[in-house]
Amino acid sequence: MRQNLGAGLAVLGLLIVGYWLVESFAQSRRVLLCLEAGHRLCVRDPELDAIRARRGS
Repeated sequence: MRQNLGAGLAVLGLLIVGYWLVESFAQSRRVLLCLEAGHRLCVRDPELDAIRARRGS
């Protein structure tokens, strides 16, 4: 029983890490495509977003 629980937790951990890895690769790909297209401000800054929200712009 403990081995099954341990294996289940290991699989769950691997799934979570795999999801995070895929998402981080996707984010990197989006930023690189944005930069290659010649755009600026391809990465969102949460602090800047908060300032803009306070100003209402």
